[in-house]
Amino acid sequence: MLGLPVKAIQTAKKGKQAYSSLDSKSKTAVNIAMALGAFGALFLGYKMVSGMGDMFKSVTGQKWNEERKAEESKERADISDALRDQKQNPSLSKMSAKNIANSLFQAFLNTQPEWSQNLWDEGTDESAVYASLKLLKNSSDWLLVSREYGMPRRRNLASELSYELNTGEMGKVREILSKIGVTI
Repeated sequence: MLGLPVKAIQTAKKGKQAYSSLDSKSKTAVNIAMALGAFGALFLGYKMVSGMGDMFKSVTGQKWNEERKAEESKERADISDALRDQKQNPSLSKMSAKNIANSLFQAFLNTQPEWSQNLWDEGTDESAVYASLKLLKNSSDWLLVSREYGMPRRRNLASELSYELNTGEMGKVREILSKIGVTI
């Protein structure tokens, strides 16, 4: 253990002697190489530290959540634009739309406890989905409920329906929505 510092000192002395015996061009080349090496080591250290921050965000789910929120914000803005372009106003209040959106989300989760929402899916309560969708009176209602639904699992309402329901169940949903002029 004590031999290591002594050897390091001896090696440093030999390096100093070798450096002092170099001509000026060689010394300049060594100085440039040392500066580049120091810069490279600092840059590598910076990348490792910043990479650890990204890794921490990935491990904790913070990065996924930030990406989901950004996607959801864009989706809500797009739906708000579409709502403004509608010829008819929604028949639902914002609170009613929020309640329907929550009912749909709970139907997708079914009996799944809140703490496990991202761990597993216990199935869908299809009758609750149909009942919620039958409350919509026009396409503006669909847009309002879609906006209020957001993207809680990184899927918008239309994508969530397609994900949760099989082909026959989606046929029933399309039939309900076609009565109000919505095609998904």
